[in-house]
Amino acid sequence: MDEFNKHILERLTEVEEGLRDLREVTWPVCQGLLDRNGPFNNRREKYSFFRFIERSEILRLLRLKALFTGKSPDLVAEELRWVLVEEPKVPVL
Repeated sequence: MDEFNKHILERLTEVEEGLRDLREVTWPVCQGLLDRNGPFNNRREKYSFFRFIERSEILRLLRLKALFTGKSPDLVAEELRWVLVEEPKVPVL
């Protein structure tokens, strides 16, 4: 691999790690505030946010949100299932 491609891959890795760190700090707090009435709110927004994130990272974020909000960690797996279920497509008339 030439030096330019090596540099690009290193920078991309740094950006991805920085984004992961930022997401870990901000999302649980912001989403916890939005989920004041319970974790089963804002399904479309959560699905949209999670669509390009690996499942293990999603679980980590949901666990951090549960810690922040003081909710039971037992709800994390159920919330994950609830969020990742595809919504039925409505036929266009």
